[in-house]
Amino acid sequence: MIKVIFIIVCSVSILFADISETYMGYKVIKMPFKIADNQNVELRLTEAGAIPAENEDYKIEYAGLTLAPSPENQKVPNLFFGFAFTNKFDANVSEIIVEEVFPSEKAIVIYEDKNPQFINKRWAAKRVQPVIPSKEITPWLYNSKGSIYIFRFTIKKKDGSSTTLLQLVWFSREFKSSLLLSLEKYK
Repeated sequence: MIKVIFIIVCSVSILFADISETYMGYKVIKMPFKIADNQNVELRLTEAGAIPAENEDYKIEYAGLTLAPSPENQKVPNLFFGFAFTNKFDANVSEIIVEEVFPSEKAIVIYEDKNPQFINKRWAAKRVQPVIPSKEITPWLYNSKGSIYIFRFTIKKKDGSSTTLLQLVWFSREFKSSLLLSLEKYK
């Protein structure tokens, strides 16, 4: 009889247990966004930040910003976008398009690669679209709140098929403060 009661208690406990998804030990939250062209999407993230977009063929490894000296003048700071993903099965990729689709209302092509090269199944675009950070050009960097961007990766294969992955990028207050402090060394 005690064994039956134990089984019933365990069964009921399992039914009401919190079986929510986790990523790297953090609870996953699904958050709705209205991205470019009035499209509604739901993306997964944690309180620690964004989760890499992934499907059976590809995994986004990086989407973000780097601060570095301008290639033309080492005394001038530039913010560069950078993007990378893994091609899990070494598929024949013919073209890669990366677009900003949030906070923009219209998709903005950030990078297009019509002859992608993979090294160990990894594609990367570094130092993309350099800008000199300022309150006029990058106002989001100077506000005190975190900033969210969403990038759409369209990966086209030589057979004509394509895959789209949406990657959320969260620039926290702390990250932005760190960037602003780094900018001080250029003054």
